[in-house]
Amino acid sequence: MNVETKYVCTGECGGSVSEAEYAAGKTTCGTATCSRFGQPFEKKTHCVDCGAEIKDGEAHQHQA
Repeated sequence: MNVETKYVCTGECGGSVSEAEYAAGKTTCGTATCSRFGQPFEKKTHCVDCGAEIKDGEAHQHQA
């Protein structure tokens, strides 16, 4: 299984940054028109193969 961690804004902008960008300091929403502007991103893990979000502790088998 090929997984990827992203950090996402849960506001209407839906912005996201990679794990490397987050580690470099991009930790909050920077879209001035978003209701979550300045609020921290939330960590999300996705299956690269099928795009499904994988919740912590959840077993995932993607459908080819």
